[in-house]
Amino acid sequence: MKTKRHGVFAFLLLLGLCLAPHALSALTDYNLLEPLPFDGNGLTTTVNTGTYIAGLFRLVIALAGAIAVLRLIYAGIVYMSTDAFGKKEQAKNIIQETMMGLALTLGAWVIVATILPPQEDGKFVFELSLPTTPLPKDENPPSGGGSGSCADCVPITVPHKEAPVGCASPGPCQISAGINAKLVALNKLDPGAFLVSESYPPTVQHDDPCHAAGTCVDATINSKAAADITKLINNAKKSVLSATYEVLTKSRFDELVKAGVPQVLLNKKANAEHFHIK
Repeated sequence: MKTKRHGVFAFLLLLGLCLAPHALSALTDYNLLEPLPFDGNGLTTTVNTGTYIAGLFRLVIALAGAIAVLRLIYAGIVYMSTDAFGKKEQAKNIIQETMMGLALTLGAWVIVATILPPQEDGKFVFELSLPTTPLPKDENPPSGGGSGSCADCVPITVPHKEAPVGCASPGPCQISAGINAKLVALNKLDPGAFLVSESYPPTVQHDDPCHAAGTCVDATINSKAAADITKLINNAKKSVLSATYEVLTKSRFDELVKAGVPQVLLNKKANAEHFHIK
């Protein structure tokens, strides 16, 4: 029976390793019910599938190691504190089961490390290779930090900063027609509540490729109060948009999370606090 339990555990673990790449076909950011420490920047409220699965593997392996140590300590105490033959056999069985469990855990780690070699910081990165179709070369690429193109971009019709501050020269500042329509709907819910501070073409290189594609913007608001930040995030949802408020320090992040702001991200590379809307 014990052998069957170990076999079932090993099967489920290996099945998870095999199915993990398929689960990554949708690299969508999800909002967590509670902030979790998925990266070195502290707690985060949004995470994609790849990061979540990698964190789950690390958690399971860490728990398995901790439980194994506790069981070995318990078995050692039982073995040393009794002269009863039955108790000593029980302690030996616990030690054998624990060592087998550690071997399975180590084997799982070796398999993951072989399939997905860890980076310099010790983290695993799940990558998915999808077939791509080459895009026609843009003969007149935009200046600034964007290297993509936006075929359906239109001039922004909500309050925004003009070029060269709010977008790369020579302007005009633009955004995807679909996003522009949603931003218009958002602005109608609370006119003048936000100001788009970065649009297309972007002025600098961003981590999120949506800036280079013209499918997202950065924005600011006059008030930095948690209630006003939450209000804009909720209004964005009503306008079928996702708004995340990015902050520069861990203390500010903790302050907003404690105040109930639903979508906060710690971004130490940002120039100032702002919304990322897409």
